[in-house]
Amino acid sequence: MPEPPAFYHPASGIDSPAQLVGEWYVLSELWPGDVRKIQVRLWISAKGNIDRWKVLEPSSSEKVRASLEWIGRSILNPAKKNGLPVASMMDIELSLD
Repeated sequence: MPEPPAFYHPASGIDSPAQLVGEWYVLSELWPGDVRKIQVRLWISAKGNIDRWKVLEPSSSEKVRASLEWIGRSILNPAKKNGLPVASMMDIELSLD
């Protein structure tokens, strides 16, 4: 597996953000019943792969993490800067609504 880039552009440093292709891979059957929304920070490679992710809200619990176990399989078109694909960070909010 290639080494992830040392720098991920923040949303303010890119021309267009990474775009989801299809749907987020979330295990809805493991989604905690008392949680309405989950905020997640993604680190996305210049190829559109999710290199890593972190739960921002609610405070990370095993149930929340388990429901997001497959989010790394989600497919994205990478962010672009000056017309070229770049590694980027992106915050998303997920809900089962």
